[in-house]
Amino acid sequence: MILPWVQLESFYGQNLVNPYRGNFVYATRNATFALLCYGDSAGGREVCLFPSSSLHAEVNALQSDLWDRIWTQVGNRKSGYPRMVITLAINRSSCCGCTQWLMEALAELRTLGGLQGDRFIVAARGVYEDEAMDTRTTVQDLRLLFNAGWEQQVLYTPQPGTAQNPTVAGLPPYGRQLYQALQRYGFSTPDPVIL
Repeated sequence: MILPWVQLESFYGQNLVNPYRGNFVYATRNATFALLCYGDSAGGREVCLFPSSSLHAEVNALQSDLWDRIWTQVGNRKSGYPRMVITLAINRSSCCGCTQWLMEALAELRTLGGLQGDRFIVAARGVYEDEAMDTRTTVQDLRLLFNAGWEQQVLYTPQPGTAQNPTVAGLPPYGRQLYQALQRYGFSTPDPVIL
């Protein structure tokens, strides 16, 4: 349920992922960044950072050229290969509007034959805003993402010089809050060992 930043670097490539680490390590609770990471079983790798603008960062990622290339690859692949691992690393869990965008994005890929053997991971540093999880990120949002096929993880982004092995105690308070909610309501997925 905890995705360490170093696993993103290891799977997608340190040279592609590491330049964006500071956006996540030093981000405030209200900062919004989305790092869309694409990797396939044939060795293809691509990473792109999306800050929030007039739209939330998740929406910017799903409207990007990189997402369009992922969509095209799913539609054009033959006999199910290469398999993909897509990770959307975000500073805070998705609001109800972004949850809808993420659900629809996977539904579209499913119509093209995606999801069979592919992995789609959303990894947030913690919950968005309120402690009760009833106005920004709600329990229903977590349930909808889980049911849509998004594997949900808590992104572990320690500062340099801090232990890289993830622990619940090492998460920021809003990260522990997300971890506990995913665990309590059964929306957790196994640690992403292939990363």
